[in-house]
Amino acid sequence: MAGSVGSVSRRVICEGVITGYSGITTKVKIELYLERKTASSSTWSAYGSSSKTVNSYIGAHQYIKSVTSGYQYRVRAVYTAWSGSNSESMTRYSGVVSY
Repeated sequence: MAGSVGSVSRRVICEGVITGYSGITTKVKIELYLERKTASSSTWSAYGSSSKTVNSYIGAHQYIKSVTSGYQYRVRAVYTAWSGSNSESMTRYSGVVSY
């Protein structure tokens, strides 16, 4: 599982990828939350989100959002994998990008 954030001309590209087990994992979900804060703040706040569910053992999702200067940005990625009705979730954070 991975989460990342990159920048392209005042937009950030948030990406997530999950790979379960072939023959065991029946469904995966990727939730991408773009968060931001000022350099002087210690609190991250929600700025945008997007999610994708795939009926497979592997999934990828990309989310692009325009951003404003004066903030630091990161992605919080929540991954969930199912095997039948049983599920397991994991959260990962990207590096920080400053504008």
